Amino acid sequence: MGLASGTRLLGKRIAEGISDDGKWVLAMLPGPPSRLMLLPTGAGQPHEFPNGSIDGYNSKGSWFHDGKRVAFDAHLPGKPSQIFLQDLSGGDPRPISPDPLVSVQGGISPNDVQILAYNAERTLVLAPISGGPPRPVAGIHGDDSPAGWSTDPAHLYVVVAGTLHPELYQVNVLTGERKLLRKISPADTAGLYPFRGNFTVAADGRTMAYEYDRSLDQLFLAEPSR
Repeated sequence: MGLASGTRLLGKRIAEGISDDGKWVLAMLPGPPSRLMLLPTGAGQPHEFPNGSIDGYNSKGSWFHDGKRVAFDAHLPGKPSQIFLQDLSGGDPRPISPDPLVSVQGGISPNDVQILAYNAERTLVLAPISGGPPRPVAGIHGDDSPAGWSTDPAHLYVVVAGTLHPELYQVNVLTGERKLLRKISPADTAGLYPFRGNFTVAADGRTMAYEYDRSLDQLFLAEPSR
């Protein structure tokens, strides 16, 4: 299959995220050994990062808003997944916490201070980028699915899914206060399955994207031939 007009192949890699200025793509080259690298969207040369002691990378990479660092999930030999920090200026990647953590896509806070992640107990936590123990997110319920940060680093968007009418909330991660922003009510629910937690909300809260599953059947009547 050919590429659409205006489309350019950057490389046969797994794309993890694009920088805010649109000049670089964070990508993973599957192994073994797997490698993390930057691919230029325009002029420039690919840049491969050192693996350090990392044994393997897991999908989920995020750019910091300052454009100087990236965070990603990886694991050391015989260890569970952790979140690592990589400076674009060089050096080996380093874990932000010794705790087993799995990051949330787009989970870096707007002020680049903390990252949203799940711990080993599948509790949503905030892990400080500068180090220190992760802490549970105030105001989060067990059926909440994170959907993105607000422009204010104190507020997070979450969706209560699992139904045909999910609810979007804004949660203050400092006080735990929850504010219902909207109920999502599809005009046509025929054949619709309950929504899963795959939601993304723009920082201003005005636009959201989500996916759903629908199954429609047709009923036929078969009569015996005469």
